[in-house]
Amino acid sequence: MDKEATRALYIGANDAVIEKSCERVKRELLFWTTDYAIGDVKTVDARLSASEKQSIIAALDGYCKQEDWESLMKRFPANIQKSVLQVFAQALWNKHLFEDVFMKPFLYFDFYEQEEMTSTAGKPDTSLPTKLQNMYHMFRTVDEGQAEVWRSDTVRLANSIVPLNEEAKLGSQTSIVGPGALVLGERSKQARRSAVERLVSNILDGPMRLMLRKLSSPKEADRRSEIMIDIYCRIAELATTCWADRSLWEIRGLDKVDHFHWHLETLYLHHFHFVEANDPRVDGKAVLVVIQPLLYRRGGLDLQFDIDRMVGKGVVIVEEPVST
Repeated sequence: MDKEATRALYIGANDAVIEKSCERVKRELLFWTTDYAIGDVKTVDARLSASEKQSIIAALDGYCKQEDWESLMKRFPANIQKSVLQVFAQALWNKHLFEDVFMKPFLYFDFYEQEEMTSTAGKPDTSLPTKLQNMYHMFRTVDEGQAEVWRSDTVRLANSIVPLNEEAKLGSQTSIVGPGALVLGERSKQARRSAVERLVSNILDGPMRLMLRKLSSPKEADRRSEIMIDIYCRIAELATTCWADRSLWEIRGLDKVDHFHWHLETLYLHHFHFVEANDPRVDGKAVLVVIQPLLYRRGGLDLQFDIDRMVGKGVVIVEEPVST
């Protein structure tokens, strides 16, 4: 197999597929929060302490203006003030989805060291995913191109699945593939689901719990978790395809998105904004919350990372438009 044919094996992250996946996430998280988050903040406002309210805002650092609760509420349109817990819940799910799943190419690599992962607190002191992530960032400071080659090859190899006891042909060489070849890729997939299940459980136990309505039964609670686990697992699988590619992936939150402009066509207004397309009242308005970050792709097989392209639009909440 020649060099170019070998390189072609790395191509797999299709822009159109990624864009559709981001659109689907936007819809599904909106539906989930509509079903499970509190619809009217006034019904729980008296029960939420000032510190609990600020813990929600703090959890959204990088996605929400870090102001005190009352000041921030005054900047929202009235209907969004009412539904603010649904808005915040959707933003928080997206923050964890993109930061802790999509942007972590080695998220599930802890299955390599399960037997060694012990400490006095019952938790790993330093997990392999963290070590690999740190190593990856260190490599990028030395040679960005070769760091991306190392990262993509590592992810690709960890997700190789070859049928058991079948001949694997590579160029002129033929070998019988043993049990380990199938196990590695399958273990990686199982490890991704385990990592996602732990993450979703932790999110539900954090500030998210303050924004969710009471459930009628344990069965409903299980259903609520399973829906989110399925969404997260699907994006974890997409991320695996993306990070096995030579491209570099970036998300852009509030630090890169300060105002909304129709002509840029990089952002959607959240569904709760109830405004017509190109409404001049919201053009140029300050972004208060990034509900879903923008997703960009840089470089590829050429290992040239100075040009990027957007593959997933962002979703935002902007300040109250001036009435006309």
